Amino acid sequence: MECGAPLVGRADKKFCDDQCRTSYHNRIYREDSEFIRNVQSILKRNRKILADYHTHDGITIPVNELKLNGYNFDFYTNTWTPMSGSTYFFCYDYGFARISGDTCVVIKRTLKEDEQ
Repeated sequence: MECGAPLVGRADKKFCDDQCRTSYHNRIYREDSEFIRNVQSILKRNRKILADYHTHDGITIPVNELKLNGYNFDFYTNTWTPMSGSTYFFCYDYGFARISGDTCVVIKRTLKEDEQ
């Protein structure tokens, strides 16, 4: 399936050797892996930006500062909407919610034992 060499052995054999099998699978999954690596890189950068601003829960910062530091608002790991009704967008354990058009609040969320 990779090099086109004649196959010797079992009737259901697909590859001539381990190197061809590995090359085939690496080639097939490269695109998926590259996409996942790119998304993971964006999420890690977003998390670091939020962590750098987070000195205590409830700290407010201008949304524009997040943008200037490279925060990508299209990527986040999960959302949370508490009883207050504001939706927080999280990158792993750090999240933010817009409290006005140009200001947001940053929090750090920890998992309780019953949530793990």
